[in-house]
Amino acid sequence: MDLEKVLTGKRKGLYLVCLVCLMLDCMSNLYIAYLIQKITDAVINGSSKQMVHLVFESLCLAIFIALISAIDYWAEAEYRRRGITDYKSAVFWKLIQKNISDFDREKKSQYISGMTNDIQVIENNYLLSSTKIIANIFMAAGALCLMLYYNIWLTIAAMLLTCIPFLISVMLGGKLEEQEKMISNANALFLKKITNLFDGFSVIKSFKSEDNVNT
Repeated sequence: MDLEKVLTGKRKGLYLVCLVCLMLDCMSNLYIAYLIQKITDAVINGSSKQMVHLVFESLCLAIFIALISAIDYWAEAEYRRRGITDYKSAVFWKLIQKNISDFDREKKSQYISGMTNDIQVIENNYLLSSTKIIANIFMAAGALCLMLYYNIWLTIAAMLLTCIPFLISVMLGGKLEEQEKMISNANALFLKKITNLFDGFSVIKSFKSEDNVNT
């Protein structure tokens, strides 16, 4: 099953809306920093007319951010809902296509875990993850330009400090993927044990073996 194809599907319009909203939100955050600097300068050396103009500009920016956030909230929720629905349908369809002998040999708990436990991981780490990466890159580039505009030495110091978490993420990226697979397998194993426990509940109670049960 092509997970990327299933999760993206026919939702490119919603994906584009989410991406545009995130980009506009990044631009708004950068402009907030610039606007705060203008307000600070106006408080020290500006006139009352300039302050009124900056207050009005701030109100317009707040309304714009609220509107963008509302659109992004709706588009992201709808994208996630459709993606998870299509994922569940794809897993169920793949299960239905198997013959009886294959179904009996394979671990049913893995399919159940894939339709329950793995959904949270997929929703957090796969759906719209690329939009957040693009938005973060755009935000970093904009912040870099803004810092260069104000102070080049501060920019150099910030870039050096930024390299530390970047290097850590590069070194641990492969290990995190392995950990996710281990968690998925552990969830499937736990689900299998719980299912077997429930199936044999009457036997456990009949022989009074509650103390011997180990999940």
